[in-house]
Amino acid sequence: MKRIALVSRVQWGFEALYIMLEYRSKGLDICAVFTLPEEESRKHSNYVSFIEVCHKNSLSMIETLNINDETERIKEMELDYIFILGWSQLLGQELLELPKLGCIGTHPARLPKDRGRAPVTWQLIKGYHKSALTFFFIDEGVDSGDIIMQREIPLTLEDTCRSFYEKIIGTGKSMLNDILPLLINNRLPRTPQDHRYATYFPRRRPEDGIIDWNSNAFEIYNWVRGLTRPFPGAFTFFNGKKLFVWSARIESYVDVDKPPGYVKAIDEDGILVSTAKGWIYLTIVQFEGEGEITQFKAGEMGMLTGNILGN
Repeated sequence: MKRIALVSRVQWGFEALYIMLEYRSKGLDICAVFTLPEEESRKHSNYVSFIEVCHKNSLSMIETLNINDETERIKEMELDYIFILGWSQLLGQELLELPKLGCIGTHPARLPKDRGRAPVTWQLIKGYHKSALTFFFIDEGVDSGDIIMQREIPLTLEDTCRSFYEKIIGTGKSMLNDILPLLINNRLPRTPQDHRYATYFPRRRPEDGIIDWNSNAFEIYNWVRGLTRPFPGAFTFFNGKKLFVWSARIESYVDVDKPPGYVKAIDEDGILVSTAKGWIYLTIVQFEGEGEITQFKAGEMGMLTGNILGN
């Protein structure tokens, strides 16, 4: 019997828990689920509540603001493994050393490349055609521990952060069904990463989502799809008002004779805007604090052809 705990606050952890429950009769003892207090968790992207599933399956659910504060309680559980899925806090050395066999995490990238923050957003912004999900042993570094398993995830230009996340969950569930029998039978592989090939994504903040109209149409399209819901969103300004762009499509990729951010048309397809190269339609937008706009008519938003976005 392998004793484990799950630390998560997101949909991926929620889905993973259901897979883990299938192995309770096969040698897996789920000792506890650690999650954020609900009020705090609602402040974050991909919030999900574990209350009902834990109650229904008689699981101990422990709310915590910092998993590193739970070392004494975790020590008493005498765990073999801790799964950390969608939890942004770094684990302290004391916590890392508590489970007998290690702490396991996942990272949606082809480790050792693309370690660090916001990998879903960054990979879409950069126009990746493929990614991966990696299960690995967490160590004191940043996504630098030994790899358990890695599986490729194909990406298309139509993918957004939401569809990418759905692919991550689907891939993760399949991988977990392969990993848990190995874990139960003491056969988990571990392959050290080649740190010579490590690359890192920097941290992102909501205010980093501002659209640079001096970019080309493809770059702005990738910017929008990488930041759309459930993330805080790409945005621009119009007449001093913050305008979120939740969806866009490229109209053309040609040289333009208008300044970047120029509104060429407002019609049933959206707001047609110039970029450094090419035209892009903004198809779902929303002024901060107001309702979402999906149907467009010139003048109804106080916007007319010839206006310039970004001011």
